[in-house]
Amino acid sequence: MIKHKDHFHGSDLEKIEEIYGIRKEEIVSFSANVNPLGVSPLLKHTLSDQIDAITSYPDREYTSLRRCIAAYCGTETENVIVGNGSTELISLFIQVEHPKKALVIGPTYSEYEREIALGGGTTLYYPLREADDFKLNVEDFLSHLNESIDLLVICNPNNPTSSSIPRSDMRHILDVCKQYDIYVMVDETYVEFADNMAELTAVPLTNYYNNIVILRGTSKFFAAPGLRLGYAVTGNRDLIKSINQQGTSILLIEQNANMALSIAHRAYVMETGTITLSGDAQLLKNDDKVRKAYLGGH
Repeated sequence: MIKHKDHFHGSDLEKIEEIYGIRKEEIVSFSANVNPLGVSPLLKHTLSDQIDAITSYPDREYTSLRRCIAAYCGTETENVIVGNGSTELISLFIQVEHPKKALVIGPTYSEYEREIALGGGTTLYYPLREADDFKLNVEDFLSHLNESIDLLVICNPNNPTSSSIPRSDMRHILDVCKQYDIYVMVDETYVEFADNMAELTAVPLTNYYNNIVILRGTSKFFAAPGLRLGYAVTGNRDLIKSINQQGTSILLIEQNANMALSIAHRAYVMETGTITLSGDAQLLKNDDKVRKAYLGGH
């Protein structure tokens, strides 16, 4: 295993020019990896037909969206978490797990190491070798797993090598990881590009293993990065609860108190620059003082 020191996103052409001395005009960038065929015409028409949906707030649990994703993936609605792109979910998951030492199969997406480092963790790499056509030697890889590792990160199919790990081998990896109490994060961002997707996806394994979370999104295959829609699938209900509790912090400053209290989790009431009340948004919404002062209650 090797430890990398200089990691940066592949789209940072200026950084590549600086480190490797290659003029950015001479670089052909494949770092975005968005489907060159573009957005499906059906999606365009559907978005156009449903444009009025943006005038309403979505339900707080995203139930309909999660139900659709579950049907697409072949899992239960309760196993689906949605996020602002898969990058947000990577960050949230690492924050929840807070690994001290992570093992990443590489070369791969640099954001994994960045998020691990932000949490104070250390990243080690198990290198895929060109001599093996970048295919994982499963037996050799398993020999590098031990109790000092908290998190294993696998991009499957891998970016940038396109090599993949079949589900049968993934099951073997999960078995060994379970022995050492290692959690496994599998990034399936590119799985729809594979012609053997049904053999690769680890979603069915979430029915049998609680030490795995699978990440996907709509940016690459569906060519819709602007939607910022990512989702995770896991059978670990404790993890789902922790991620939902962690959530994404949004500061909403709003004079429409009824609307603000309806969509927020926690609220603060300020009068002349001083916080006079704070607490759970739903409790404040039902508070007599708040109702009389801000909601027109009696």
